[in-house]
This record gives sequence, C-alpha cells and structure tokens, in this order.
Amino acid sequence: MKIIQRIYQYIGEKGLRAAEFERMIGVSNGYISKMHARLSDVGEGVLLQILENCPDINPVWLILGTGDMLHHSSKNSIPEPILDKLINEIKELSAKNERLKIENERLINEIENKSLSNGPSVAIEA
Repeated sequence: MKIIQRIYQYIGEKGLRAAEFERMIGVSNGYISKMHARLSDVGEGVLLQILENCPDINPVWLILGTGDMLHHSSKNSIPEPILDKLINEIKELSAKNERLKIENERLINEIENKSLSNGPSVAIEA
C-alpha cells in the first residue's frame, strides 16, 4: 500500500472528505484527490504538513505502513533516532524524485529533438 492510500485510509477513519482534509493540512483543493487517483508519490512538504496538522497520526504507519494508524495516547511519541531517520528518508526520497523529474524532462527533450532532426518519415514502396 502506498502512502497516498494510507492517507485516504486516515481520511476515512476520521470521517472527513478529501476537500476537508486538504483544507486542514493547507494544500490546494483537489490536490490529495488527484494524487490518490494517480497513486502518486507523496512529497516531503505534504508529509510534513500532514504530520504537523494531524498530531494523532502515527508517522511510522503513514510512511512505512507498520504499526497502528493512530497514537493511542499523547504519551506515545516516536523516539528521536527513528524520527530523524524517517525525516532523512523523506528528504532523500524528495531529492531523488526531483532528480528523476529533471532526467525525465531531459529525455523528453532529447526524444523531441531527434524527432525534429529526422524530419517526416517517408514510406518507400516496393
């Protein structure tokens, strides 16, 4: 299960609509819904907004899918080393995602340039 699917599971658990959740965490209208429809990866910024605005959600469950969805008490906190590791992993994944976007754009441009330099294709009859 992807993070975006766990986000929707949380939204359902809390009895919210996606639009209410989007407003609650401070993202644009339709953002979470579109990510869910595409099963998109969730970026660092959105994850941090969720963790800041949903103090009852278990970050380990949200990111890794292990443990309980919700904290059972306010005393249940994540040990600092685990939290640091999760934050670093989010940052690394976000950086990797940005590198892949740049590489993707470069490849698209390369393909478009090759198509233009080859000109229109001509069918040869036998």
